[in-house]
Amino acid sequence: MLTEMKIRHAKPREKPYKLYDSQGLFLQVYPNGSKLWRFKYVFAGKHKLISLGRYPVVSLAKAREKRNEARQLLLEGRDPSIERQKRKAARLVTFARVANEWYENMSQKWTKSHADKVWYRMNKYAIRKIGKLPIADITTQDVVRVVRDVEKLGYADTARRVFQVIRAVMKYAMVMGYIDRNVADALVGTGILPSRQHEHMPAPTDPAEVGRILRMLEEYNGSFVVKCAIMLAPLLFVRPGELVAARWEEINWNEKTWEYKVSKTHTEHIVPLSRQALRIFRELYSVVGHLSEWCFPAVRNPNRHITTTALVAALRRLGIDTRKEITTHGWRAVARTLLHEKLAYEADVIEHQLGHRVPDRLGAAYNRTRFLEQRRRMMQDWADYLDALKKPRG
Repeated sequence: MLTEMKIRHAKPREKPYKLYDSQGLFLQVYPNGSKLWRFKYVFAGKHKLISLGRYPVVSLAKAREKRNEARQLLLEGRDPSIERQKRKAARLVTFARVANEWYENMSQKWTKSHADKVWYRMNKYAIRKIGKLPIADITTQDVVRVVRDVEKLGYADTARRVFQVIRAVMKYAMVMGYIDRNVADALVGTGILPSRQHEHMPAPTDPAEVGRILRMLEEYNGSFVVKCAIMLAPLLFVRPGELVAARWEEINWNEKTWEYKVSKTHTEHIVPLSRQALRIFRELYSVVGHLSEWCFPAVRNPNRHITTTALVAALRRLGIDTRKEITTHGWRAVARTLLHEKLAYEADVIEHQLGHRVPDRLGAAYNRTRFLEQRRRMMQDWADYLDALKKPRG
């Protein structure tokens, strides 16, 4: 066994010689005085040798630690030399490259609106900060810095989502062999990450207030496409991202339904269309149906649909406070409450129409056709109820 004193006093000779420690570790002393650590091992019946660094930069204790790491790889059936080559190659692979690989793979399974959101967060907050770093060199502190920078902007929920993206990219990198461990995992359960923000969505449940807002929507004099969207939002009470991404091929004129895949649960969903909703869709189709596959095409590029931001902007243009009065998403809460309290519909029927993948009272899983006839009646009753609320009370 070697000691620090024995190593320090080892003098150069005319030819290189070795000072052995244990378990394959030895120090090679060269005529010029340099001292290099070596580890000798057998893998697949072949004798192999790897360098562990130069003494005294690598101390005896550190050399033994590196030897033990190499021996652990051997116990796992991995060649330390090959693993070293992989790590070296990984240092040429940046976070940006892996993030793009991960996104290309995952985005095929997402809706376009969700994929766009993920790409925006990943590019703006993660890639711009650590994109050029080798994936193998990224530390837990690097991840913390990215998340904290987003949190300082006042976007706690976004910061949490950015962390989820980074963690997913690192997991992908580990599966693909770029790294041996996911450094982002170390942050889970530490309290360092921002907690989930349950943002209150303004949603009035006073019928008089709902009627006032509905009358305001009819006064919108901006884009015809946007007006149709904000008029349909209370009638259909779907998620805003699903509404703006509606396609004409999803509208079944004969069955009077809109059928699409729910963004959150990836389940097929049916929205029965009331007479009022059908009228708006038909008017919209007569204007833009020949221009685009989208029901709500963007003005500048009919190959894309409008964004949810356009709906928010429309409400604000009408003088509606989207923080205190109503937001497009808030119609879901309005419908949930008033359908139950004012129209006496069962919670199971309402939740099904909301597209929530929750078991019913008997434990049955979500089924897109369940309660369909009740939901048809409910959607027509709801549209008629909203029409009644819009009428000014004398």
